[in-house]
Order: sequence, then structure tokens, then C-alpha cells
Amino acid sequence: MTEEKIKKDAEALFSQAGNTHDFLHTERVLALAERISCGIYENRSLLTAACMFHDIGRLFPEKGKNHAVISAEWSRNRLGEYGFSKEETEEAALAIETHSWSGGREPENILGMILQDSDRIDALGAVGLARMFSFAEGESLDGKDDPASE
Repeated sequence: MTEEKIKKDAEALFSQAGNTHDFLHTERVLALAERISCGIYENRSLLTAACMFHDIGRLFPEKGKNHAVISAEWSRNRLGEYGFSKEETEEAALAIETHSWSGGREPENILGMILQDSDRIDALGAVGLARMFSFAEGESLDGKDDPASE
């Protein structure tokens, strides 16, 4: 139930997003994360939350602040509403905060490693190329992040 609610809420929030970081992107990141995490990370609900909300900060940009930091702050304030403990919330927020290529930080937990790899893999191939062209046409919300790496 929690995972379906998270997905439904993320879809509603990202309905306003541009083409490069929309709900389809979060779905692809989740699908990749589920494959990568098989056998090494078992908290499916927390994995879903981290993937669904890793780019939420792009919807609420703040000048000079990386979207991953904004997304992590948003998650710290909201994941408890889905029944996550403070420890789980912090685990997901830390993963989200360190996923961004432009943020320049290395993941500090296994969830962060999975999220970062999944997000970067989505930037590869034809989908990544299409996202890059869309971003170049003005889809950037903060004007500085490299979409092919987010």
C-alpha cells in the first residue's frame, strides 16, 4: 500500500514537470534501482520513496541551491507521512542528497549508491540523448544542472 501511495503522489507532483525530469524519469530510475538492488537491498518501500522523490527539488528550485539538497530537505519533512521511521527517513534523504552528479558528493549508504547509479544509467542511450536535447531547449529549472547526469 505504501509504495502505491508514494507512486500516486509522485505522479501527481511531477505532472507539472518538464520533459527531462518528469514522472517517466522517476519510473525508469525505480525500475533500474529494483534490478540493481536485487539481493543487496531489501527495503522496497524506502527504495521506491527515494527514487520517486529524488528530483522533487526541481519543482521547487531555490537560486544557488542544488536540487538534490532541496529534494533531501523535502523528503526529511515528508517521508514520515508514509510511515517511515526517523532512521529510514534520514537514510533516504541522505541517498537523495548525494545522488546528483552536479552536487559532487559520493553516496554514503547503499541506497544512495543504488539511486545514483540508477539515475545515471537513465541518462545513457537514446532516452538520455532525448533528455539532453530537451534540456538544451529550455527545460532546466535552475539553469545549471547537466540533465544527462541527473
